[in-house]
Amino acid sequence: KTEALPGVRSVSYMSVVPLSIGTADYDFEIPATKDHGAKKSNANVNSVGARYFETMSIPLLRGRDFNAQTDDEHSAIINEAMAGDMFAGQDPIGQTFTDEKKAKFTVIGVARNSKLRTIGEQTVNCAYFFLNAAPQKAISFFGITILVKTYGDPERISKALREQIAML
Repeated sequence: KTEALPGVRSVSYMSVVPLSIGTADYDFEIPATKDHGAKKSNANVNSVGARYFETMSIPLLRGRDFNAQTDDEHSAIINEAMAGDMFAGQDPIGQTFTDEKKAKFTVIGVARNSKLRTIGEQTVNCAYFFLNAAPQKAISFFGITILVKTYGDPERISKALREQIAML
């Protein structure tokens, strides 16, 4: 197991590598309530594994990370821009939204904004979905990327990582 290798701090996966080509975005909607009308928004999307935010050093500001025991393909973590856009004045945790296919997602966490496409971009909305729960639905043109955060020089464990990947 990769996490057990000496020098490994955390491991996760993602379908879209930040600051690379191949990003995807979808339209999302929250239903009308007695307090507000329906709201629509567009957001970048990324399918990620548990510990993605820890591994990428993106703080979770509210809520929690994905968990294989409690989350499914309808769990979502959104960035603070999307939380403000879609759920202004409300606690986004536990709120729901739907995608273009009317699939319903429940917000379990809010992550700090981060750069998605370019270093100089303005802040954009982003929704993260749990890759472990539905790997076949990963939004990617390039497959799944493994993330490994290490203590010290990552070259020290690169051979062991390559061996594990080859076994997969």
